[in-house]
Amino acid sequence: MNINERLEAFAKLSEVLVSYNGEELQNRPYSSTLDKALREASFHNGWFTRDNLLTAIHNLGVMIRRDQLKTWVDRYPQLTGGHNSPVTVAVIMAGNIPLAGFHDFLCVLMSGNIFLGKLSSSDKFLLPALAAILTEIEPRFNSFISFADNQLKGFDAVIATGSNNSSRYFNQYFGGYPHIIRHNRNSAAIINGSETPQELNGLAEDIFLYFGMGCRSVSFLMLPTGYDISTFYEAMLPFARVRDHNKYMNNYTYNMSLYLMDSKPFLDNGFLLLRRNESPASPVSVLHYIEYEKPEEIVAILELQKELLQCVVGKNIKFPDLVSFGNAQKPTLSDYADGVDTMAFLMNLKNISRI
Repeated sequence: MNINERLEAFAKLSEVLVSYNGEELQNRPYSSTLDKALREASFHNGWFTRDNLLTAIHNLGVMIRRDQLKTWVDRYPQLTGGHNSPVTVAVIMAGNIPLAGFHDFLCVLMSGNIFLGKLSSSDKFLLPALAAILTEIEPRFNSFISFADNQLKGFDAVIATGSNNSSRYFNQYFGGYPHIIRHNRNSAAIINGSETPQELNGLAEDIFLYFGMGCRSVSFLMLPTGYDISTFYEAMLPFARVRDHNKYMNNYTYNMSLYLMDSKPFLDNGFLLLRRNESPASPVSVLHYIEYEKPEEIVAILELQKELLQCVVGKNIKFPDLVSFGNAQKPTLSDYADGVDTMAFLMNLKNISRI
């Protein structure tokens, strides 16, 4: 397959994902495959609610529309020259949010390499379903896609995503291979007081989508001194429905109990705790925050924490690659995790020797 044929296959997959709405008995291609995957995913992982699964599928479909794919691959002119020596890339995927490993899956296949996936036990149904649809669309992908049930074998390079602890293990185990190894990251948001209600509602989605468990989920808030927090909390009200989710509320109750026992001050609206803390990483149901006097302080703080941050949400702040409110969980194809260009890494694997 050449790059245009691979692009066309993913563009057709995009059409399937964007048109899918989760309604039973809908007369659309591949709906039964997606229906089954969603039922299994939500049954085996209580964090994967149907709403979140449908959002993840739709957002991925939008991300890989034909025009988006074309703009993206045009950045890599070497793709048009073919890939005469495909190598096998082992991809170890996280399971914190639905389809967390899809972008790596896309990159490996679009670069002309062979995908060997190691699924997270938390998310083991969705990507195989999408792979099955893709291979029906383009059967030649069959020989380029496989999933390992047990130990990974016969690979030439590795892309691994996990916690800070697992990333240390990955570095030790896979250090002899060409690799990308990712660790925990979180995301921050900057409020300056000029936000519209619509922008703050967008921030609510950045915080609560996937229950705040993604690396692009906002877990750290920067507020101007004297900011009226009731304005922020009012914008969070559309997500008061998280009160109906047992796992989320168990975390909320547990964290509130810890703060009460330790006499640690916090703010509370009944489903989201705000605690003054300079760490970007906060527990589920908790948002860390700090206050600032001058905009210059923001840049200095973010620069110190840039290795811990995946993205920064805000407006009217001079900070690189600022994401607009409501778009933290809608990355483009060029928004590479940890800022590492996955496609460039894969394109440089040509003609490596098997280790």
